[in-house]
Amino acid sequence: MSESDQRNCRAGTLVDGNGHICAFFNSREEARRTLLPFIADGLEKGEKAVHIVNANDRDEHLRWLRESQIDVGKLMQSGQLEVLTWPETYLRGGAFREQDAIKMIDQLLTRARREGYPRVRGIGDMQWTRENRMGVEDVMEYEAQLNSIIAGNGDILVCAYDLTRFSGTEIIGVIRTHPAAVIGGVLQQNPFFVPPEQVLAELRERTHLPRSREERV
Repeated sequence: MSESDQRNCRAGTLVDGNGHICAFFNSREEARRTLLPFIADGLEKGEKAVHIVNANDRDEHLRWLRESQIDVGKLMQSGQLEVLTWPETYLRGGAFREQDAIKMIDQLLTRARREGYPRVRGIGDMQWTRENRMGVEDVMEYEAQLNSIIAGNGDILVCAYDLTRFSGTEIIGVIRTHPAAVIGGVLQQNPFFVPPEQVLAELRERTHLPRSREERV
């Protein structure tokens, strides 16, 4: 990848073809500072913005956007900006159902195309996976399958992870399922990306492995 493609994400730079991006941050302030130009750039270009946040943080998120000189009222009224919550998306019915979540994302992207938007820029706060909810353990299978939904359609979905809330093993799993990553504010192609069919095969094999003798005792 060229040096220009590795410019700081705060400049709004994107790598076309890498529509599924994992972004790692150490604080909410760092995440907002890094992602604001990405959000503003898309809105200025007439693209649709979809943000998925904790229901408890929705009002604060909207306030932050307003304070960032984004005309939230106008954009939400027109439908160009949608700010959704975990219970409306990932955790419908109080649990995570992988196929329902994939269908939900596919419907969001399809509807945006019908509405005439050239592209969707989505941001998902992935701390919902820290909730004590049924099914959240299937998040890596969901992340792998999401690549097939996004591939080739030009949309960009950013999965935002707080590094202080996830283990090293979990972060490795995240990295393996995204073709691009934002680390330290820099967007770059991910050399550790693994094709989704390989990840899914590994996960399914692991799920059906017989327990060890020690585990059976």
